[in-house]
Amino acid sequence: MFQPNPKPLIPAIIRAKVPIWLLIGLLAAQYVVSNTNKQSEPSCRINVQRVHQSTYSLEFQKLSEAKLKISTLCDVPQAYTSLTVKFEEVLPNRGNKVVKVIANIIARPEPGRPNYVLIENVTVPCNGKGRVDYSGRAYGQVHLKDMRTVAVSDNSDKPNPMNCRISAK
Repeated sequence: MFQPNPKPLIPAIIRAKVPIWLLIGLLAAQYVVSNTNKQSEPSCRINVQRVHQSTYSLEFQKLSEAKLKISTLCDVPQAYTSLTVKFEEVLPNRGNKVVKVIANIIARPEPGRPNYVLIENVTVPCNGKGRVDYSGRAYGQVHLKDMRTVAVSDNSDKPNPMNCRISAK
């Protein structure tokens, strides 16, 4: 964003014999404009945890599922977060193959924590046919209470080997 620099203008204004009240007004206006711009940019972070096998699903529902937890945190209140999530198989040649995409995930903050959204149960079914390394990727937008949006994206920090293969269908 363009912000004028008042330093070169001040000597020119003084040499032009501008009334002091006008000079003070110009400096005050510049101060207000520069401070308003600095404070108005919200800061939001997203955290994508490692893909892991859901122990709850396995133990209580007898289902094999790969699972991701994702959170967003902003310095201002959120209305909601909307994301697309990808589960990726990490290939031996250092590449990744997308095996599952889940679009249009929408989550709202809990009443007591308006700046924080936690998305806990992003799961995909898998089977026990072979050991595979998976990573997760999430991208989308945080929609703030003041009607602004902030783009966010992140990858899980390192792949997690699992005995649970996700079908690429």
